[in-house]
Amino acid sequence: MGPKKPGQSERYDRKIQAQQKKTTATMMQLGKAHTYVIERFTPQGAYVRAKIQQDMSDEEVLLPNKYLTLHAKIGDEVEAYLMKDSNNRRVAIGEFPKIQLNACAILEITAMNLHGAFADWGLDKELFIPFAEQREGIEIGESYPVMLCYDQTSDRLFGSMKINKKLLPGDASLLNQRCCIVTGK
Repeated sequence: MGPKKPGQSERYDRKIQAQQKKTTATMMQLGKAHTYVIERFTPQGAYVRAKIQQDMSDEEVLLPNKYLTLHAKIGDEVEAYLMKDSNNRRVAIGEFPKIQLNACAILEITAMNLHGAFADWGLDKELFIPFAEQREGIEIGESYPVMLCYDQTSDRLFGSMKINKKLLPGDASLLNQRCCIVTGK
């Protein structure tokens, strides 16, 4: 919050902080699957709200027509993945990527440009990996371990190849055992 305006009270500050906490608490997390309830239909698809425990999210997002069944109706529950579309809007999609938020997967690099690299994570829109999050010497067509991360400042998902600092220490009993990679956060 910026500097106080004349006549602004501390009670007003507390009210604004409470509203910000409520908004943050009820926003759906990008990069995760959620259970949604269909609220209304438009020509583009259905607008849905996520069920958060027993409550409904304050945030309404579009579930495009291509992910709706022919018999979908208001009140139906659907499982979908939350991401951003090409216009930087939050959307729910009926496809699920190879990787979830704060998890790792081996992904193939499909393209590179001046800003970073792109990896195939199983969705139409490829996962962006900024240069700052890459290892040296990556090549198109090769596969690398990538972690799906979330940037709160830009409200965007991105890939990171710098997973060493994000991994939790393993138990000695796992030595030479086949296991899944689990991350913190």
